Amino acid sequence: MRCKRLCRPGQRPSRRRASSVDLRKRAARSHGPPRFREVLIQSANPIPSTALAADVRLTPAYYLRPEGLGPYLTRLLTGCSSVFDIKAAMAADLDHGGEDLREGQGVVEDGALLQGDVIVQTGARIEAGAQVIGPVLVCAGAVVAAGAPVRDHSVIGPGCRIGFGAEITRSLLAGHVFMKHPCFIGDSVIGRRVNIGSFCSMSLFQPDCDAGLLGVNGCP
Repeated sequence: MRCKRLCRPGQRPSRRRASSVDLRKRAARSHGPPRFREVLIQSANPIPSTALAADVRLTPAYYLRPEGLGPYLTRLLTGCSSVFDIKAAMAADLDHGGEDLREGQGVVEDGALLQGDVIVQTGARIEAGAQVIGPVLVCAGAVVAAGAPVRDHSVIGPGCRIGFGAEITRSLLAGHVFMKHPCFIGDSVIGRRVNIGSFCSMSLFQPDCDAGLLGVNGCP
């Protein structure tokens, strides 16, 4: 039995992919089982990318282990489905100043300048000459040294060391972060046991973007 030739001699068979219109027509003409027609219709109407499963690389657990960071940071990190939700959730918690943030009372030395709601947990210390503008949370075991400006909506995690000239604003330092030299952290989330060197600058600010934040409102 000879097979019918589908193209002229010397001509390659066409590899054109079926368009969505072709698939819909094929589904309408199909007399096969319902499942076969359903597959054809699904192929003609693919699932949008937003409906796909969340990328695990966007979850906080991919970058940060919440164990040992204290009750508040553990709740914050486990309650956010994406790393892009951390700052908004943190800012909302600081604005409300919940009781779960106030774990005892740390040390604020005479000569430290505090403005607004500054929460200093047990074992934390703000030294004379430091400037902290709330709302800010300084977690247990953290030290903000003289000459360190810490600005609103920041969380200094357990065991962090903030030295002279190290400036922080609207950021989370997860735990045991060392900033012992002049540097700047703004609008950022810093993981555990990170050592920030002298004159480093980390910020999401982009001067040529109206929104001011990378990746927001159409900014590149």
